Amino acid sequence: MSSHRKVGSFVSLGMAAMAFVLAGAVSDDGCVSLTLDDASGEKGNCPSDDNPCTEDYCETGASQHPNVPDGQDCSQGMNKGTCQAGQCQFECDMLKGECPCQSRMDCTLDTDCVTFTCSNSKCLGAIQTGKALPPEKQTQGDCQDLTCTEEGEPTGTMVNDLDVPIPPAGSVCQSGQCTMGSPSVGTAIGTDCMQAGGMPGVCDAAGNCVVCVEGTGTGCPAGEFCFSLDGTPTCTSCGNGTKDGDETDVDCGGACANCLPGPCKKCGLGQTCVDSSENCAGFSCVDQVCCESSCGADCKQCEAGTGKCVDVAVGLPDVCEAPKVCTTGSGCKARAGATCGTGGDCMSGECSGMPKTCQKSATGEPCVDSNDCVAGKTCNANHLCQ
Repeated sequence: MSSHRKVGSFVSLGMAAMAFVLAGAVSDDGCVSLTLDDASGEKGNCPSDDNPCTEDYCETGASQHPNVPDGQDCSQGMNKGTCQAGQCQFECDMLKGECPCQSRMDCTLDTDCVTFTCSNSKCLGAIQTGKALPPEKQTQGDCQDLTCTEEGEPTGTMVNDLDVPIPPAGSVCQSGQCTMGSPSVGTAIGTDCMQAGGMPGVCDAAGNCVVCVEGTGTGCPAGEFCFSLDGTPTCTSCGNGTKDGDETDVDCGGACANCLPGPCKKCGLGQTCVDSSENCAGFSCVDQVCCESSCGADCKQCEAGTGKCVDVAVGLPDVCEAPKVCTTGSGCKARAGATCGTGGDCMSGECSGMPKTCQKSATGEPCVDSNDCVAGKTCNANHLCQ
């Protein structure tokens, strides 16, 4: 302490270091650095902060004011005390006007919240309740200001909704917000932005710059809507009254089936689907039609436009094993003359002869054409012999 002890507002350097001050560098705050070849161990000179409980010296080109050890004696003019946490705790209560003074120099230093004067031979403190602390003692972006309390302590708070938080660097879609003293980083949804690679985009709710905002038409051409395709926002025309894109029917199916909310939708009964029930709104996708049932029986098909399960046209193989074909309401049956094992294999219900073959149908029995009917009978429009 002897080499840079305080004397008034200046620091007195030890004589061993004095010669080097003249050769040192002076910083903007008046800090004087000693030359590097100073072997005395002295630290540079700097202006005093007028606090008897801190040291004052220059180091690495800047003024330093560390606290002295607690319990060290201190004084301010005629008033004495001990140092605690860098402040002189006087034997009298200066804030209450108990400390004597002959001039302002006998009173403690002003604080952010208290201004001291010497009046009528007493040190008096004027508390500045509600005063905001200087900017360097505030926390930037917390939507509040530290203020002085009624007791003169720098621990009060006051809402400051202009003290908005700063979003992370590069967050073009985020902006700081204050709501009644509560900070948050919000997103200006729909704001124009530039995606990586220089492509234009808009800001989504998560603060990302994307092609379009999911669940809305923001970022899409007129008449189109934004949905997520494999996790990527994509514009689609699911509400323009036209079958386009990968839609399986007009404004439904394909990507439109899974882009809710919005005008996107799954296909209804009788509308076209592909090969997945995901395209249909609660219906099975059968024969590329949204069907009222699974329609899984032999020789049944789902009718386009109605979604009803109906018979496959008579005579078509469908799922039948040759030589069987579809019949009216009887599933797969073999026509007359085909090899059979039992009567259940045949349209006519009769399997006979050597080798066994299906016999011709009699009146009221199924047929594909009149060749399947017994002599004198024909196959009518309902594919029954008459």
